[in-house]
Amino acid sequence: MNAMFRIGIVSLTLVLLAAACSKVRVQVDTAADDRAWLYPGGGLLHTAFRPDGPQPPLKIQRIVKLNAAPGEHLAALDSLLFIPIKNGRVAVYEARRGKLVGKLKYPVGVEGHIAIHPDGFLLMSLRLGHQTLLCYDLKQARYLWKRRAGLVWGPPIPADSSVYVVSKFKHADRYDLQTGRRIWRFGIESQAYAEPALTGSAMIFATDKGRVHAVERRTGKAVWEAQAGTRAVMVAPVVALDHGLVYIASLDSSLYALDLESGQEVWRFRAGGSFWKAPAVRDSVLIASDGMGTLYALHAATGQLLWQRAFSAPFGTTPLIVGGTVYLGALDKMFYAFELTSGRTLWQVALKGRVRTNPMVFLNSIVVGSEDRYIYFLVQEDMGVND
Repeated sequence: MNAMFRIGIVSLTLVLLAAACSKVRVQVDTAADDRAWLYPGGGLLHTAFRPDGPQPPLKIQRIVKLNAAPGEHLAALDSLLFIPIKNGRVAVYEARRGKLVGKLKYPVGVEGHIAIHPDGFLLMSLRLGHQTLLCYDLKQARYLWKRRAGLVWGPPIPADSSVYVVSKFKHADRYDLQTGRRIWRFGIESQAYAEPALTGSAMIFATDKGRVHAVERRTGKAVWEAQAGTRAVMVAPVVALDHGLVYIASLDSSLYALDLESGQEVWRFRAGGSFWKAPAVRDSVLIASDGMGTLYALHAATGQLLWQRAFSAPFGTTPLIVGGTVYLGALDKMFYAFELTSGRTLWQVALKGRVRTNPMVFLNSIVVGSEDRYIYFLVQEDMGVND
């Protein structure tokens, strides 16, 4: 990944936390470090891959109770974990203290998505309301700006000094991070439901008509357009720079690989059910699950099927690849670890609710949420428990 996107946090000190639905202020010092899970999918390319992290067997180190179900995407900034909750709030968990330390309340009590800029800005997008794109300054404990961006169903993507979003109101936008001023708007033919992927020069996203757009990040001008099937695309594109491909998972039960430079189709794979979750990719292996509960491993460059496994319940999360392990949560309340190369089950645990919150790497833990209103912190069994 480009070095400018690898900016993280070396020191993040909590200096003010008031009561529920209150202000959160932090002191931020930036330096090169990639521990933070700032964006959905763990990066601007949405590969959902980390080269190292906790490996199975795991054990539950800690369970944090919320007052409503957690959202789909979590975000982390050094020792702080930000948890969007479906009752219109964002809970803040501090790992050093091992507890929830505050909440932020959306201006309207609707479900939202979050992402974090490494300089200490929390970006929020809302599915309903008038002002649907918000920037909260964690250093100053205040909203920096709020803008009308249409109904935004996917997370905002902050990068450099900008924020990128796509809207159900048939447009994609770039905003200035500091002021909220709209830099450009790109009109599209239909609605868009998922966040874009960002390469060094392009913003790539798909619509509910299966149309895929690549737009220049700097100017907002079209680079290419492509058609990926006949039905909606509800998840973010995934980009594999090594292969020069962008992967599009469609509700028409097909997975498409498009050339990153031209948008031309390179290969497609037909599955048994619709794709409601984005795939994940590591090197030559692409992992995807369909809505029928089948898990697939494909050769990332050719689309050749490497292995597949069928399960009794669909998966409710995007795959997370950590080293040679694939983590996935399912709607039968199970959380699994699979071997990347074979699909063999390495470990599993039953949680108390359906697993719909995407797992992520947070410090020494795999963190995942389920609809029983809990966030679970899982560590390797050979690690001690800090209560």
